[in-house]
Parts: sequence; structure tokens; C-alpha cells
Amino acid sequence: MYISQIVMNSGGDIFVMTAIDGIFRSTDDGATWDHLSLNDAPIYSIAINHSGVIFVGTQGGVFRSRDQGNSWVLKIIDPNDNFSIDSFATSSPGELYAASAYMVFRSSDEGETWTQSNKGMQDQYIRGLAINSRGHIFAGSSNMEGVFRSADNGETWIPTDLDSVNAMVIAINSQDHIFVATEFEAGVLRSLDNGNTWAPINNGLQERGRVNAIAFNALGEVFLGDTVDGVFRSRDNGNNWQQTNLGLPGAEYISSFTFTSNGEIFAGTFGGQGIFRSADQGRTWEQVRNDLGYNEIYALFTNSQDHIFAGTYTGIYRSTNHGNNWERSALQDVQVTCFIRGARGYIFAGTGRWGVFRSRDEGQTWEKMSSDLDDIFIHDLAANSRGDVYAVTQSGLYLSTTDAESWIATSLTNIGIFCIDINQSDHVFVGENSGAGLRGHIFRSIDGGLSWTQTELS
Repeated sequence: MYISQIVMNSGGDIFVMTAIDGIFRSTDDGATWDHLSLNDAPIYSIAINHSGVIFVGTQGGVFRSRDQGNSWVLKIIDPNDNFSIDSFATSSPGELYAASAYMVFRSSDEGETWTQSNKGMQDQYIRGLAINSRGHIFAGSSNMEGVFRSADNGETWIPTDLDSVNAMVIAINSQDHIFVATEFEAGVLRSLDNGNTWAPINNGLQERGRVNAIAFNALGEVFLGDTVDGVFRSRDNGNNWQQTNLGLPGAEYISSFTFTSNGEIFAGTFGGQGIFRSADQGRTWEQVRNDLGYNEIYALFTNSQDHIFAGTYTGIYRSTNHGNNWERSALQDVQVTCFIRGARGYIFAGTGRWGVFRSRDEGQTWEKMSSDLDDIFIHDLAANSRGDVYAVTQSGLYLSTTDAESWIATSLTNIGIFCIDINQSDHVFVGENSGAGLRGHIFRSIDGGLSWTQTELS
């Protein structure tokens, strides 16, 4: 899932905009997420004003929600044009600004009506908008024209001293200092005087990628997101930058997480870097000692003794001292792809083509179970409160009511299933992967997998 923007309202609700899957909302600090329906409309931007009203830019107009995203109304900006709304900016008096490719629009009534507002800035491709505490609006142009400024609520615009660059991202901190990320040629620039003068601030930045995000934390630190080299942080208002991928390699594929009882987090990677550990709730990370013979991690699991198990292409590795050292377990020379603990306390390990293994002694020993799933790639395992175990495979969904001693095929066979979850009522939910560009389905069973109902994602 490609996440393109994150915003939060005053109540702490988090809204995530994705490039393909629309908008998701979390009301519990990111623990769970709801998908917000926008009728399959393409979306390009999102903003929340001071009253908590949410605006989403789409093709030809703006979706508005006054109830935290539960319902939406579409407001067409210009019925004679079908431009995309690429960015928003809001001001404390309640003005809302929306930028399309070559126009800026203003609304004083929460998106109900709009007026075009780009005098002095015609034929500019606007990539970003930002407003300072004085109400001055700054627009970044990618036509090699730099940054424009309006001091009259967008009625008129004048170019600032920053020109001959493509201004791709623009952001303003609490001191009204303006930061602009350009497309390759000039890096990052800063203005301390309302855009009158600009200076490059690239000390410590790499030159390989393009900055596509700028953010400020409560301490005034500045963060940049780079397309190649990950995250950079400045503690002195941009004068100097340090690469801070929180200990994680920027290009790593994070395959799995597991947690210990003392709050440590372990992240398995799929890219040759092995396992990373965080002791401060994910703020910083360190690579654990590399005693693993194979560093492509498919799955992680923690048992009741805080022993950590890593599933790899060559079997299971185990650490009994919080990841400081690792040893090969009794299950070797098989590709271990997933773990689950059953209702009776047994641990189950799914494999690439060797079926399911079971441990009845917290991972000390493993036994090969029924051959019913041999030669089938197992993507995931799940267990309900009754002790039933489900296996998600390349051939569909299988069920065992005998702790993996035997398996039966459910009616969900010969379809691409890649994920499963079970709620507190033992209702089973599986997700279908219909292939690139196709819409998948959610299947639900309320009788342990005997029958299923199908729901199309919308």
C-alpha cells in the first residue's frame, strides 16, 4: 500500500490517504483502521480545517465530511472542467484554498462555493500550498518559476525571490520559516523573512534522491523524506541534517513484527539485514547480533518465556536472551513462512512446501503433522478459541479440527487467498487477491468455515 499523505484532527483521529486504496481512518492511535468509502473516486489530496471538517481533492471537485469521514458530499468546483485537486491549504479565519495543475481556488464557506484566485500566477503548475501565521499564502510551482506569495487571501500573487527552480514541496514551521524542496537541482531552501530571500540548506543531505515530504515535530525539529536515502532530521532549523532511519535501512522490506512482555519490538526484514530490535516503542532501532545463517526473515514469534523464533528459508532460529544471540532450532532445512499459537497452547509453524509442524513444548521440539498440505505453499495460519486451525495456502483455505493432525479443504478452494483474521466471536474473515488491477473480495464465515458470504470491497 502506497501511503501518500497523513493528517490528524484535533481529537487525535488519524487519516491516511493512499494512492490506490483510498482513505483509511484510525480512532485508536493507529491500532485499527477503517476504510472510508468515497465511491471509488480518484483522490489526490486531503486536509482538515480548524473546525475538523475534512476535505479530499478528487477529479473535478472536493469531497467534504463534517462527521469525521462517516459521510461525504461532493462539491464540484467548475462543472466545465475536470482538473484534479492536488493540494490544499487552510487559514485560521476559515479560508480554504485548493490548487489544481494551473489554478488556485478559494472558498470562504467550507467548500460550498469556490472562486478562482490566481491573478499574477497564470499558467503555473502548482505543486504545493502553505499559509503562515500572518495569513500569507505561498504556492510552489514546478514550471521553473519557484515560489509565489499572496498577502490578500489569494486575490493576487507575486513571485518571491526564489525562481528558476521547481518547487515540489513547501512547508512552514511555527516560526514562519519557509522550507521548500526542489526537484534535484537546488535541494532544500529556506526563507527566514517571509520569502523575500532564500538560502540553500543542504549540509548533510545526499544528492541521490528527491525530497518529497517535509514535517516538523513539537520540538521544532525538521524531518525530510527522501526518495532514495530515507529520513533526514535537523535539530537546528535546517542548518545541518543527519540521516535518521531510526536504525532501519531505508530500502528494507519489513516482513514481520513480534513483541516481548517487557515491551521490546522485533522487526524481521526481507532484504539481507536480518532482525532489528527497539526498546523504546519503535522510536529507535538496532540490528541484533547476526548469528542467523540466513537473513531473509519470513516470520517472527515470541513464546510464553519471551523466547523469540525467526522463520527463514532454512528453518527456525531461536533466541533465549532477547535477540542478543541466536541458535538453530530443531526444525531445520525447511522454509518456515508463518507461526500461530492454538487455543490449547500448541505452536504451529507453516512452511513453503512441507506442510505444518507442531510444537507442544514451547518450541523446544517440533513434529511433522499430516501430509495433507505437503507440496502446497502456506501463506498464513490462524486459530480460533475452539482450537480449530486454518491454513491459507496457494490452493485456498484449509481447516483442521485435530491440532493439524488432519486437514480438510473448505469451500474456498482454487482462489487466491493471502490473508486471514478471526474476531472474538470466532467469525473468520479471509481476503482474496484477484490479481493486479482487479478488485478483491472479503469472505466471512460465522460457522467455523462451513459456509461463507462474499463482500466486494468498495
